[in-house]
Amino acid sequence: GPPGAGPPGAGPPGAGPPGAGPPGAGPPGAGPPGAGDPDAGPPGAGDPGVGLLTFHQAKGLEWSTVLVAGMEDGLVPISWAQARAARAEERRLCYVAFTRATRFLAVSWARSRLIGGEARPRQPSPYIADLEEARSACEATRPTREEAKERLALLRRQLAPEASASG
Repeated sequence: GPPGAGPPGAGPPGAGPPGAGPPGAGPPGAGPPGAGDPDAGPPGAGDPGVGLLTFHQAKGLEWSTVLVAGMEDGLVPISWAQARAARAEERRLCYVAFTRATRFLAVSWARSRLIGGEARPRQPSPYIADLEEARSACEATRPTREEAKERLALLRRQLAPEASASG
């Protein structure tokens, strides 16, 4: 090969061992299906491992356990969503995120966050209040399976986008 090309099959300098694929892809066949394939799309419910998705990417998918991180006022809803329609869209996206869990939903937020190199205090998203209310109702009694389904349906209705905002 050309001078400086390295041994046959080595690829460009810094590409890793022969057959390694793109950096971070791991050995062929490692990881969940589609790992390292930018055209494979987000992982589905049957895939092993952890998927990191935006609210938009999660639409239409479900997992038994979902962690929604960064649920802070100013992030969810985003600070520049001031108009009623923009707030309704933010609430709809939050609904999408919360309803991806079939068994367990965990929500987290930071008490402070570095913004512009400065630690700034943060407050929980106002959308968490609906979850807290539903959780309190569930803790009051151990529901039957049917009652749990009804409560979940109620929560979904409470979190669903307002009918007047969609038209």
